[in-house]
Amino acid sequence: MATMTYHTFPSDRAASVRLTARGRFVVRAAAVLVSALAVTWAGSLVINTVVAANGAAPISTAIVVVQAGDSLWSVAVEVAPDVDPRETVDVIRSLNQLGPDSLLQPGQTLIVPQL
Repeated sequence: MATMTYHTFPSDRAASVRLTARGRFVVRAAAVLVSALAVTWAGSLVINTVVAANGAAPISTAIVVVQAGDSLWSVAVEVAPDVDPRETVDVIRSLNQLGPDSLLQPGQTLIVPQL
């Protein structure tokens, strides 16, 4: 019968974390991401405070589901028939973060101003 002996050696230094180059990159990228999110959040607070201080009323909105054949123009005319459709299209683009070349898809939901 064989005898096995286990030796434990006391460590003369505390365990430390050693990061590879990739690990250091990931940690730095995470720190930059957290910082960017914090700056964005703080910026939105400042903008909301300025808008509130200027007395601008918040826009009431509604949700519209895009049907086949709908365009931003047709949606704008439908939700605000008494307003210049160009202004309403700009508001819809802003509310939904749509670019000038964005295409609508049937079934897509849009936030629209409720006038």
